[in-house]
Amino acid sequence: MYQVINYVLEDILYYENTPLLNYRINYPHFEPGEPEGIIRINRYYAAKAQEFMKYSRDVLFKQAVGQYHYAKMNHYPVMAYEAIMVYNVTYNSDRILSVYYEQYTYTGGAHGSTVRFSDTWDVSAGRRMELKDFFPAGTDYRSGILAEINRQIAEQSEQSGRNGGGNYFDTYRQDTADHFKDTDFYVVPEGLMIYFQQYDIAPYSSGIPQFLIAFGQTS
Repeated sequence: MYQVINYVLEDILYYENTPLLNYRINYPHFEPGEPEGIIRINRYYAAKAQEFMKYSRDVLFKQAVGQYHYAKMNHYPVMAYEAIMVYNVTYNSDRILSVYYEQYTYTGGAHGSTVRFSDTWDVSAGRRMELKDFFPAGTDYRSGILAEINRQIAEQSEQSGRNGGGNYFDTYRQDTADHFKDTDFYVVPEGLMIYFQQYDIAPYSSGIPQFLIAFGQTS
């Protein structure tokens, strides 16, 4: 098991003495920094943090300044933009690390937007693991996973008495097939957590839908 140290990049950017953008970017650093795989992983998350910081400072701040001038010209309230990155280490054992991180941006309106990313690492090899690595060779794991996800949604629907569980679009069976991505998973002690982005299969109020696929469940 590796020790997780939280690193932070944060700042508030001003324009004409008005705070227009604040960002806070959390990213993990793992210790001890050996073997070579851990060094690569630490560099990877440091680079992701720098990338999001650059986007915040170069892109979001420029947009915020433009919105500032528009608001002043039309006598509207000035809204500060926000950029936040958080992460969660969901598995840290057996020389396997699994991490998901979310990038939240607010650029005005009723609410912001969150995008989730995830990586599962074979530390010994210093490589990112793929979904297929968790299933026997030749397994049609995609069909098995989708069947289990749709079963869970249908079960919620039956329990609530409303189509789609009240939390999903009526077209959820087609939506899960259309938006399923091999990259959108992470590992927890019980199995694999498959997730979908906001609006993929459910309204904004449902957040980021996720489904546990227990180890051995679809093999």
